[in-house]
Amino acid sequence: MTNRLAFEALLSGVEAQLDAIAQALGGQDPDQLEASSQALRDVTLQLTRIALPTAQDRSPELNQRMQAISARLAVLRESLQRLAVHAERAVTTLLPRAGDGATYGKSLGRGPAGLTKAYKS
Repeated sequence: MTNRLAFEALLSGVEAQLDAIAQALGGQDPDQLEASSQALRDVTLQLTRIALPTAQDRSPELNQRMQAISARLAVLRESLQRLAVHAERAVTTLLPRAGDGATYGKSLGRGPAGLTKAYKS
């Protein structure tokens, strides 16, 4: 298989994994997202092992295809960031962050209010 054919086959693999990632993000399926992300990493690792075609060797269609992949990757990255923010907000709603003070606060600088000696250890 020539380098160009190998490159185009790997690009097809990248496109397939981007489709799978988009589907996992849309369905909010973390297991599928993890598996698809790993598969995308594997395909991109294979891209590093072949000689990439030079700009002169690439057809305009191949250049457009590469630009489309780049654009899709940017959109998926943004979608993943939005999902992460949404998940963080949901966790914060369920499990609020601990504040600086104790549950009942300090009583006029004398330490924790209402705690007996048994609970101060």
